[in-house]
Amino acid sequence: YVEIEEDFKVQCGQCKRIFLSHQKGDCWTKHGYVYPETKASLIRSYGPHICLDCLQPHLLKETKEHR
Repeated sequence: YVEIEEDFKVQCGQCKRIFLSHQKGDCWTKHGYVYPETKASLIRSYGPHICLDCLQPHLLKETKEHR
C-alpha cells in the first residue's frame, strides 16, 4: 500500500489565522468570484492563502453571469 501524508492547514497571509485548504488555490474559488486583478493584488500583498473572513469584502455578489 501507499501512504501519503498531507497537511491541509494553511495560514492566512493577512490575519495569520489557520484554516483548511484541501486543494492548492481552493481558497480563491470555493467561496465565490474575485476579479483576477483583485486576486493578483491580494496575492502580492498577502501571499497565496487568504481565509474567508479576509476574502469576504472582495467577493462579488453572485449574478447570473457568475453562476
